[in-house]
Amino acid sequence: MPGGSAWLTRTPTLGTVPPARYWHLYREPYGATAANPRSRARFALVDAAADPHAMFYLATTFDGALWETLLRDVEPDAAGRVRLEVAALAGWRAIELTLVHPHAALLDLTQPARRHLFPLGSAPCLAVDALLRTPDHGATHPEARALRAALKHYGIDTMPALRWTSRQHSASEVYLLFEPPMQSAWFAAASAPVALDTLAGYALIETKLALHGFAWVPGDTLATPPGPPS
Repeated sequence: MPGGSAWLTRTPTLGTVPPARYWHLYREPYGATAANPRSRARFALVDAAADPHAMFYLATTFDGALWETLLRDVEPDAAGRVRLEVAALAGWRAIELTLVHPHAALLDLTQPARRHLFPLGSAPCLAVDALLRTPDHGATHPEARALRAALKHYGIDTMPALRWTSRQHSASEVYLLFEPPMQSAWFAAASAPVALDTLAGYALIETKLALHGFAWVPGDTLATPPGPPS
């Protein structure tokens, strides 16, 4: 980590991802429970041909999933208007999933659970804060590989899920599951997929923006077009 701090100095205490309901946004032709091997989002394990992983991102709320993906780069003008191209929503779906697998290991990066890893305010604790805040997701990828190596050093051969507080929607938490060990069978659909590229989907996005004082003006976008589904 920044400053040369180690991720681990002893075998970590792992928790378990609660078997609960979560929201996931994906873009067809990906399936609703398919992990993405090409994700370049926060803490993705990339550039590891000898140790490949796919990534699967969840949020504890629909709003969190929406702001972490499609709305992550919108910026209001002085009147609170945000621009988002309708074309950028093509193929996007939202679904509520139930985690039915009861033994999904978790390395919790939220506070106070993170104190199992680092003292509060210590250099490595602050370094994790920086990794969770940076908009440069590429800067987190070497750290994900370093964490993978540190876990293996302490005898943990499969990558646990990670949890942190959403940078985009403070009331939500984000979970990142890695495949392996994650499998599609770990999840069951708790709702039908919501098509975000329909009139009903547009109205839903408009409503979610309005909750925070934003007015959606479809057209040339001021936001960065969405990347690969997370």
